[in-house]
Amino acid sequence: QQKYTLSVKPLQSEKQYNNAKVRNKLRKVKKNNINVHKISIDQYFQSFVDIYHQNMERLNAEEFYHFNTNYFSELKKLVNKNGYLVGAIKDEELIGASIFLFGKTNLHYHLSATGDQCDIPGVSNSLIDAGIHICRKNTMNLLHLGGGNSNSENDNLYKFKKSMGNMEHTYSIGWRIHHLDIYNQLKDICSSKFSASFEKHSDKMLFYRFIQS
Repeated sequence: QQKYTLSVKPLQSEKQYNNAKVRNKLRKVKKNNINVHKISIDQYFQSFVDIYHQNMERLNAEEFYHFNTNYFSELKKLVNKNGYLVGAIKDEELIGASIFLFGKTNLHYHLSATGDQCDIPGVSNSLIDAGIHICRKNTMNLLHLGGGNSNSENDNLYKFKKSMGNMEHTYSIGWRIHHLDIYNQLKDICSSKFSASFEKHSDKMLFYRFIQS
């Protein structure tokens, strides 16, 4: 199954974006006195978590994206060790933030959210732009943005990332079923017990991990 993912290669600032709409959004954020920069993880991480949950509720996101307390606790440790928290601050209030994780040569755009009070278009663009500046400052090769919520070119998240990116990659997912009879039994159990979820997410489920309670 072939999928698409996007990245940004840092260029000279004035050549970074060919998209006029992106440039206008970035200017609008600055005109509204929104300051976008790296912020203290200890001071702002819980505020980011609160904003993230607001964002998921507002978007009516699937349960899969509603991460629990333990997830964020472990993520905070990882960000402290290998990451950055970038925030958008207006009138001393955090209105949006993104988590970036880094390796030896690349930066990865991991999670991002804007709060209910954020009504300025372009804040999400500015958070990624700040990530690009981090790449440039630390001489990293690229900022990996990831893909959309689906494999469609009309996917809104994919289109947003494409407006910020300048590189597209393809990757494939493959699998092999070693015990087809057992696999089908697990699939049937899952289908009967969780019919609504099965119908919606059957293409994402790894049935060999299903545990009957």
